[in-house]
Amino acid sequence: MIDNSTQKSVTSNNIKADFILSRASGEICKKFCKLHRLVVEFQSNKENENHKKIRT
Repeated sequence: MIDNSTQKSVTSNNIKADFILSRASGEICKKFCKLHRLVVEFQSNKENENHKKIRT
């Protein structure tokens, strides 16, 4: 059984880590946003082509 004090510190550390990660990924996203968008468009285009192939 874990007592409440250690439980709380673990949770708050996880929240801090999540916050730091989300901020870092946000910064990375700003830098790679255009690249990411191109990749997403490319992937969705490939998926659309695959769907067309399946349909015909």
